[in-house]
Amino acid sequence: MVSKAVNWIRTVYQQVERDWDPAAFKEKMRLLWYKLKPFGKKVLLYFLLIDGAFVFLLPILYMLIISTFTAEDLLDPSVRWVPAHLHWQNYRDAFNMMKYQSSLSLTLLLTIVAICGQTIFCSLAGYALARLNFPGKKWIFGAVLLVWVIPGQAMMLPNYVFFSKLQLHESFWPMILPELLGNGLYGALFVIVFRQVFLGIPKELEDAAAIDGTGILGTFTKIVAPLASTAYVTVGLFSFVWHWNEFVRPSYYLTEDNQSLTYALSYLFRYNPYTGKFNANEAVQGAGMILVMAPVILIYVFVQRYFVQGVQMTGIKG
Repeated sequence: MVSKAVNWIRTVYQQVERDWDPAAFKEKMRLLWYKLKPFGKKVLLYFLLIDGAFVFLLPILYMLIISTFTAEDLLDPSVRWVPAHLHWQNYRDAFNMMKYQSSLSLTLLLTIVAICGQTIFCSLAGYALARLNFPGKKWIFGAVLLVWVIPGQAMMLPNYVFFSKLQLHESFWPMILPELLGNGLYGALFVIVFRQVFLGIPKELEDAAAIDGTGILGTFTKIVAPLASTAYVTVGLFSFVWHWNEFVRPSYYLTEDNQSLTYALSYLFRYNPYTGKFNANEAVQGAGMILVMAPVILIYVFVQRYFVQGVQMTGIKG
């Protein structure tokens, strides 16, 4: 039996050796490679996308799951990803401890004012630096670049002293006035972004409008601004996210009883030295983080298409 198997293997080997054609085998491998190459690229691309999504979504998924844990589940090592009972009371506790309704209203007010101020006035400043000719233009653009590279933390103390002298340090104005003047949080970056976008718009369109008798403001509002709509969406979304998540300025200028969402969220993580515990357990903290992130995620779902187009057009990173 063994000898028959050995003879069969020897016969097959001799036949393969006799019929072996290296050139034909190489050609077959080349055709197979060209057939599998697009499929391999897709597999690699989807693998990288899934891996990146997993890295970013895992913390959110963990917070979402742990926000439904009971106090007993948090202490039970056998409960890790699936809670024994869904405990929605954590969201109610976080809602009450954060004073969510008033904090949400205040944060929305500050964020909407910041978006409107920065998109309007930063775009006007960017258009002036891109298209208009006036004395000191290069110096002003250099000053904008200088403001952009200076860390915001370095300006906190001078700004606080300035608004204190104006008797505005315990009000909303320190977080509204800079944005309404085209500055504020990352305002210089937005001016630069708008300038670069407007430089990419053909000058002939503005020349044609000037021939028709349209003024500078009319040219900007009727021709230039509509062509830069994706830039407006991108700047508005970045302004929304950065102001929504802002923590430092509200902690400087707002009172303890009238605070933004991020500052209210920090209350859940404060350590109480008298009780030896945090103000809230890990489940309530997770519920609070979900409540803070939910509006941002919902808005991004509706504007993600414009956001991707705007990022490709403006080159914003981070």
